[in-house]
Amino acid sequence: MEKYLVFSTEEYAQRTAKARRLMEEQGIDACVFSKAANIVYFSGYLTTLFDSHFRPFFFVLPLTGAPVLVVPDLEKGGAEKTSWVDDVRIWGGSKRCVAPDPITLLADVLKELQVEKGTIGLELGHGQRLGMTYEQFLDMQKALPDMKLVNSDGVVWPCRMIKSAAEIAFMKKSGYANDQGFEAAVNAIREGATEKEVEIAMAKDFIEAGALPAFMTITAGVNRYDMMNPFASEKVVMKKGDMVVMDFGCRYEGYYSDVTRGVFVGEPHPRAAELYQAVNDVNRHCLEVIKPGNAICDIDAAAEKRIKELGYRDLMLHRTGHALGLEVHEEPSIGPADHTILQPGMCLALEPGLYDYSVGGFRIENNIVITETGFEWLTHGSTDIIVK
Repeated sequence: MEKYLVFSTEEYAQRTAKARRLMEEQGIDACVFSKAANIVYFSGYLTTLFDSHFRPFFFVLPLTGAPVLVVPDLEKGGAEKTSWVDDVRIWGGSKRCVAPDPITLLADVLKELQVEKGTIGLELGHGQRLGMTYEQFLDMQKALPDMKLVNSDGVVWPCRMIKSAAEIAFMKKSGYANDQGFEAAVNAIREGATEKEVEIAMAKDFIEAGALPAFMTITAGVNRYDMMNPFASEKVVMKKGDMVVMDFGCRYEGYYSDVTRGVFVGEPHPRAAELYQAVNDVNRHCLEVIKPGNAICDIDAAAEKRIKELGYRDLMLHRTGHALGLEVHEEPSIGPADHTILQPGMCLALEPGLYDYSVGGFRIENNIVITETGFEWLTHGSTDIIVK
């Protein structure tokens, strides 16, 4: 059978081996992953049907023994050919299905693995979601009354937050496509253009660079500055004096980039230029503390310290950034409460911001990967003031 694996089987073997070491340390007999990003990460299985919320999928990783993929009937071929997993079980109404519904099949798998009375890790923690309805969750508990459910965060995030060399290569390609999209957007910004025109130009260059558009928020003008995550509007026409704030990202083989920039239509308001330069200054101060061994919260502390020194503390409204990878927002979070130690392979979106909605929204966001000695850029677009 021809396979369409994104990574090598050795890569997936390393991921599951690390997960199992963590499971053993935490007393977990099996993990049941139902969130799309976790299924993709550990199994390689890819399908557009993850966007549907009517068919659950499960990747069962036991502490010992072969893992099992549980998928709807029509997904059998895709699961077998995009995943490294040999044991693919299907549920549904056809004669070839071994169970009529996903919960019955999941319960059967856990019983077969002899962990139905053991400790089962589920996606119950921060940034996680169960890929089943509450009713299905209750059905699972009813079918397996003796199992003990625990949070699998301690398995998921230690694995996913440290990217392999192959993952970092994809992150770099995503960053490159993001840079191309930004350049196209800048070229499209002009007096009389609409937000939608800029969005389309950006999306085209994402695709031409080999990536897929993931998200594009574009806000132009004083009535839009306080809208953090809207869709681009075909009704908003750019005028001289407007700041065009863009938060945008694309995906290469599922791996995200995430960048924010501001571009001015005509000369910026003096206050706007001042705040834009201030955010650039804050970014530079953050970079000085980014190296292995320091804590994530050190980055946030550096940002807040510099913002206070510049006299803009009241304009700091959000965290300093976040990790990214198969999801645009991952752990760790660059905020005051996160004491995770920086390690090589972590990919971060650094985005300190200042907000004075009378003249703009000022956030300069870039993506980096932590290295053995410091960091390396994943995105490279200019952070200088751009006036169109």
